[in-house]
Amino acid sequence: MVTLTLVNGHARRTVNGVNGAAAAPLPSPLDPSQIYDYDSTKLAYLDGYSIDQVVDTGPRADPYAAMEHLLPPFARPVPIDYNSFRAGHIPTVDELASEITMSFDKQIPLAAVLDVVIQDAFGNLTELAEVMPGLNDRERKMRLIQYAQSTRKQIIKIYALAKWARVAEDVQKAVSVMAFLQRCEQRVRSAGLRLATGATMLIPLKRRNADLITAIDVLSTGAYQRLPSGLEMYFPDEQPITNQEVISTLLEMDQAILHRLRLQEVIPVAMSQYSIAHGRVTFTVPNMFEIDLTLTGPEDTDYWYALDVKLLVYADKDNQSDIRAGNGPGGSSIWHETRLLNMINEQLGINADQIFDVGDPLAILPKRPVRDPSFLDTPLIRAFNLLQMLALSYQLEILHQQAMRILPLGWQDFVTISMNPAGRKEFAVEYWKRSAQQMPPTLQGQGRMKPDASPLNAGSLVFTISHEMKPSGSSGCSNRHVDRLLMQLETTSKGGPSIATGQKKPTDVVQEARLVVEWKPQHNALVPNVASEDMILDVSVDPSKLNLPLLLRKITFTHSRAILRAVRAQLLRASPKSIFGDAAEVEITEEAETGCSLRVSLVGSQAVTITIDMRTGRIVLKDAGVLAASNRDGRFRSHALYVNRWPYELVSVILQLKYQMILSQVTHQAQSLGLQVTTKLPIPGKELALKFGNVRVGLWIHLTPYPDFYLAMVVNEESLKWALVNLKDIIVDHFRERSIDDFGWLDSEKIGGGNERHVRWDRVAIEPGVDQEAEKPHASLTAQRRGKAEGVSIKTEVVRELYAFCCARVSHTKVEQQLKSRGITWKSMFSTPAAHTSKSPPPHSNNSFVEISPFSPTARSVPKIWIKIGDIIRSGDASALACDNVKMKVVDWWSERPCRVVTSVRLRDVQPVSQGSPPSSQPNTPLAKVLHPSRRVTFDPMSSIISFISDNVETCVDEFLEEWEKIQKVASLVPEVRQTQLKRRWDDIRIISFDLQRVVFTYHSVYTVVIEWVPPSVRSDGQSNGAYEMEFGLVPDAADQVNPHQDVASFLSSTLRSQATRSMTKAVEGLIWVLRDTLKVLLAVQQVKREARGRVTLLFKSATWYRLLYGTSHALDVRTLSGHRVGVTDVALNMPGTPFQPVPDFDGITLEISSTSLASSSHTSPPVIFVGDGLVCLGDAASEVIVKLHQALARRLWPIDFGGA
Repeated sequence: MVTLTLVNGHARRTVNGVNGAAAAPLPSPLDPSQIYDYDSTKLAYLDGYSIDQVVDTGPRADPYAAMEHLLPPFARPVPIDYNSFRAGHIPTVDELASEITMSFDKQIPLAAVLDVVIQDAFGNLTELAEVMPGLNDRERKMRLIQYAQSTRKQIIKIYALAKWARVAEDVQKAVSVMAFLQRCEQRVRSAGLRLATGATMLIPLKRRNADLITAIDVLSTGAYQRLPSGLEMYFPDEQPITNQEVISTLLEMDQAILHRLRLQEVIPVAMSQYSIAHGRVTFTVPNMFEIDLTLTGPEDTDYWYALDVKLLVYADKDNQSDIRAGNGPGGSSIWHETRLLNMINEQLGINADQIFDVGDPLAILPKRPVRDPSFLDTPLIRAFNLLQMLALSYQLEILHQQAMRILPLGWQDFVTISMNPAGRKEFAVEYWKRSAQQMPPTLQGQGRMKPDASPLNAGSLVFTISHEMKPSGSSGCSNRHVDRLLMQLETTSKGGPSIATGQKKPTDVVQEARLVVEWKPQHNALVPNVASEDMILDVSVDPSKLNLPLLLRKITFTHSRAILRAVRAQLLRASPKSIFGDAAEVEITEEAETGCSLRVSLVGSQAVTITIDMRTGRIVLKDAGVLAASNRDGRFRSHALYVNRWPYELVSVILQLKYQMILSQVTHQAQSLGLQVTTKLPIPGKELALKFGNVRVGLWIHLTPYPDFYLAMVVNEESLKWALVNLKDIIVDHFRERSIDDFGWLDSEKIGGGNERHVRWDRVAIEPGVDQEAEKPHASLTAQRRGKAEGVSIKTEVVRELYAFCCARVSHTKVEQQLKSRGITWKSMFSTPAAHTSKSPPPHSNNSFVEISPFSPTARSVPKIWIKIGDIIRSGDASALACDNVKMKVVDWWSERPCRVVTSVRLRDVQPVSQGSPPSSQPNTPLAKVLHPSRRVTFDPMSSIISFISDNVETCVDEFLEEWEKIQKVASLVPEVRQTQLKRRWDDIRIISFDLQRVVFTYHSVYTVVIEWVPPSVRSDGQSNGAYEMEFGLVPDAADQVNPHQDVASFLSSTLRSQATRSMTKAVEGLIWVLRDTLKVLLAVQQVKREARGRVTLLFKSATWYRLLYGTSHALDVRTLSGHRVGVTDVALNMPGTPFQPVPDFDGITLEISSTSLASSSHTSPPVIFVGDGLVCLGDAASEVIVKLHQALARRLWPIDFGGA
């Protein structure tokens, strides 16, 4: 170790007790005009003098000034300009102005007052414009005068304030100067307190010398002046060391330190960054400390000695703390620095072989234990452990003091700070403290509101000095496993062998520690179900910029943002029927200064802004409308007070605000239309709750055309809904009351032309095959809606359209009720603009109707009823005649005419045919103009759509079924006739007329048949089933002849009706077969009847069975068989037991006829075949055979008249 000794004013070098050469004499003292700013320990040469004596003596030269370059940094003097020190600094005007800050205490901006007055005037004017249409002329004038007077008073007040505001700048300067003077007063008082504290601390630092005069001589001259001259002979002066010797000595010390660190000392990994210069080594641990060490000598027994230490822990410049470590901002007191160096040196010298002075003359040196040679001394590890814990403790104390300093700034009622007294290694900051609230007495026991379950604080910020083995950036270690391995390698390499154990063990180990900052938020603070992912925040601290208020602000900002996000999620997704269905209605804005805010659209342009005070945690509600009346601020304040008492009611309060605003606006709009509006009806509350839920507010608009129907606006806990309600009268205890008979929800967006982007048509449509009762509890009305901010901005046109739609919906409901009573399933479909064409409506006639534009949202809101053809028409094969769907819609509901119902059906390949078309020129020619078969039926040949118009909504289904039955029975014949004609290639079959009431077609070219259907209500026989009526005739050019099928028309009609129930195709084809096959047979039997001259009676048993009665004894049956055959039999032989007798010689007659026909026939097969009781002949020969058989039989029965033998 290098030491310097003062001998007779010269410095002499000594290295480990070996004296060196004499050095040059010290330079002369400094100029007395300079003084030195020393700490208390550096002014040792003034000990023994009082303060007054030191002041009177003036500046004094420093005897150590010549050794300035040899002193350590903390002992070097700092020169100060003495004159400037006495005179002081005179600040400039700009410097003084910069110290004055603007103060707005107890002041309100003129712009805020002007904004409130304008909003109030605008709100009153808006309310006046909405109310005046319903007032008479006198009340309008009175309201205008009152508004003008009140507004004039407010404007005069604003004018006076504007006059006074001219001197606002001077007043502002005066207020700012007063605030500046108050701050100066506080600083002066603080300075006095600090001076008193410093004086108290300086008392123990005084040291009195026993020989003050000798001390002054030695310190002044560098030598003792009163020694006997004889002693100088035995103690000659030594030459002081030169600068080159000092430099060489320091270089040798650098080599000794480097050798010691490289080969002997175990260095912690965190202290691996070091530098050696000027006889000392500097260890730097980032964000921890920086320490300068030196050795007492180059030998192995020399120990380490701390020269300087600096803790790299600082408070943020914007939030300075009174605790300052190391040589940070403002420096550190010499008392703290001395104690710190003493503690470090004591740890460094615990296992030293020699006792050294730690710098404190009053310190009691501990007894040194005997060093165990089997252990490796690790002084650097002990110093690191001490400084590490000291730096972490300083960080914790600085943060704790910053937390204590913010309490008087308005945080004491909302923040709780608690320090763990056991070691002071942990403290917590709880924020947003609140007191528990009791349930209101009026709500206790009613179950309307749950008890307050919100935590009493929103969370805590915990600072802990932890020894857990986790990576930490503050310790400078990136990988703990690698660091541990490096320490083991270094200990092994530098430990050396030991006789006892073979390997020396270190006396100390590195104690890993770090400052852990943990944020523990309460996830159910203020609102429940706050998302955990929104509560993630990096709360690590920078030791060089410790700022607890900033960290607390970041935490409260993040927590308030998470709470507002949870509120937004609850408003959007709390219920599938939530009235906040659009995310744009609930928006979150973030600002670094003011924090987060949640803007909730209420109705129209009115909105409420929800913010959370980051200091108090209180919920703030503010009107965010563009121009709104100021009288709503009181309502918002009352709601905010309620919410801060019971935070879990925030969502319900927001909904209640929206309900109230909606009710107020809709009431004004309905009254301006002159509608009958009421908020209460004599309906029991239990029934309202059963039908509509917990109704908060409701509005009832009476439908004038329908006394029992109301347009209701219902606002409950779930959503805003429009409903069409049907009331009925009931008698309860001999008193008449009103009860809800039926109701249904309305979609105002579709009806009132809301935002088309939000319209989902599939909410109203019902899937095919789904029963309406299972799909909707009230299937007679339309689907419910989810309200949106844009949709609830109700205008006069929207209310008017809703009112008109309800009239149409009542008619629609009556139609549905008729279908329901008949057990007919249906589905309601809504039209879209693409589904309509630009075709203009037909001209007005008796059966035309008025309809609004198909592109109107209201027109598309009125559903059309689509019914499967087989569901409504269950008799016959209706799907073969018409398309699958039947459409029913209500028309004329927007006009002044009564509502009517139009039922439309599209026919399949069926076209009415004009009877006036020439049969030979254009057969089967369809019509080219609209056909009106009756007053209630219209047919469009271009689209094949037939429409049934019902004037009476109550009986529209019955009227349609009656008309359709007429048309179906006849129209179903047309395609079958055509198909049969094409299939069989019968050119004689041709439809000559079809007017949807009856069909006329020809067979055998000149014969015609007219078929029409007679429903049961028209039939005179009273039968429950309808029937076909046929009328046979001939074409006009064959008028002189008679159609023989007229005699069997009733049989053909019944056959057609019975077979049509099974298959219309077979029935029509069979009818044509019968008409074609029986025509010649009928002509033949008619000829027989004419030739018999009254002796033969013709009896028609069926359409193909005819009986010839020859008196009362004999009878012949003529039957048309399949395969174009005809059979003739003797009734007595074919049907034994009848009262008829066998025809005489019937076998001989039939044998003769068969043989004669066979001889004259050109067919390969015999035209007549003899059977036991008659004969069977082909159709072509049937007429000839019947006539010959009759003639032969007549000759035998009446030989005289017919020339028989």
